[in-house]
Amino acid sequence: NVIIFGETGVGKSSVINMIRGEAARDQAPVSSGAVGCTFSSQGYEAVIDGQKYMLWDTAGLNEGLRGTVDPQQAILNLVELFEKLDGRVHLLVYCIRGKRFRQVVKDNYDLFYTRLCKSNVPIVVAVTGLENEMPDMDNWWKENADDFKEYRMRFGGHACITSTRGKPLKDGGYMFDEEYDESLEKIGTLIK
Repeated sequence: NVIIFGETGVGKSSVINMIRGEAARDQAPVSSGAVGCTFSSQGYEAVIDGQKYMLWDTAGLNEGLRGTVDPQQAILNLVELFEKLDGRVHLLVYCIRGKRFRQVVKDNYDLFYTRLCKSNVPIVVAVTGLENEMPDMDNWWKENADDFKEYRMRFGGHACITSTRGKPLKDGGYMFDEEYDESLEKIGTLIK
């Protein structure tokens, strides 16, 4: 059981769809709107290098009172998921958007990892939205890793990724095909 959590709009559902492949019948719903589209925790089966995983998509944190799920309900949904899985959570994937460090990133880490999981479940971080990072997506971590250390946020690993192929090109490909394929490999390795 792998729980993917983070703020609304960071790409949690898109990461799940990327891992599962575009041919998967029951894709996790995604939205580019201002409010989230995941109402409650939903499990999706995935296979990475022949190993089966259950990826849990969760309602976005910090959506605000006008969002699909109010902040208190999003937290209650996470608590219910943990109770449902009854100690069988094998990995947490903290999904964050690759921009400047904000206090809410630390607050969500503390809420979910430190308080809810009591730091007893391995945690990794997936940094999304890095398709335009120069010279490559990993540059973001090189530039920002010290912020996580400063705030005492420890992860068993990280992946700097994109979860979008981007706009279609005239040749039939997509703008970020190369970055997407690299990201798929990185996120698979992170979860294994």
